[in-house]
Amino acid sequence: MPRKLKFVPVAIAALIGLGAGGAAIAHSNEGSSNDVAESRAFLSSSGSLSNAVAAAENETGARAMSADFGEEDGVFVYEIELLKPDGTELEAKVNAQNYSVLKVETEESDAADNDSDEDEDEDESDHD
Repeated sequence: MPRKLKFVPVAIAALIGLGAGGAAIAHSNEGSSNDVAESRAFLSSSGSLSNAVAAAENETGARAMSADFGEEDGVFVYEIELLKPDGTELEAKVNAQNYSVLKVETEESDAADNDSDEDEDEDESDHD
C-alpha cells in the first residue's frame, strides 16, 4: 500500500510536466510557419543538445555557456556560445542533423563593446 502512495505523486508530477510541454508546443504552433518548421526540426533531430555541445567543445577546446536552436541558410543549427580559457568568446554553429561544426566565429567581448561605448560618449561630450 505505501508503494502506491509513493508512485502517485511521481505520476502526477509526470503528467503535469507532460501537460506543460504540450502547452508549450501548442503555443509555438500558433506562431509563424517558420516557428512550426523549427519546432518540428528540433523534435525530429536524431540526437540532442548535448551532442551539439560536445561537438562544439571538441572542435574549439572551449566550454559551452549557452545554446540556441535556429535556421541558417536553410539548415537547422544549434548555435553554441563558448568561452576559451583565455577569455575569448566564440559562437559555433552545429548542424542539427549530423552534428558537424559548420562555422566558428569569434564574438566581440562585452568589455570591448563597453570600451567603444565609452569612447563614443567621450566623443559626444567633447562636442558640447
